[in-house]
Amino acid sequence: MMPEQERKPLSRDDYLKALALVTLGNDYARKGYEIEAALKRLLNGDDSFGGGFGHITDMMYSSEPATVADFDEAMKRASYVMLDAQSA
Repeated sequence: MMPEQERKPLSRDDYLKALALVTLGNDYARKGYEIEAALKRLLNGDDSFGGGFGHITDMMYSSEPATVADFDEAMKRASYVMLDAQSA
């Protein structure tokens, strides 16, 4: 049996702020998964081990801001090649 944890005092105001932040974080996380699914459909993403799509989702969920150069590198690592306008 686990020992009971010490109670941590929390004001009603802080409780409501924490609830708002958790709710907002949950909304963003769910939206992120929806965006990831749309990206998979668009790119026919294969997220199996070694499939390469993980390079793109790693960038998407990174704590660092995404740049075009980062995107290009992730696409390259995932083996995607952009066709020029004439060959498309």
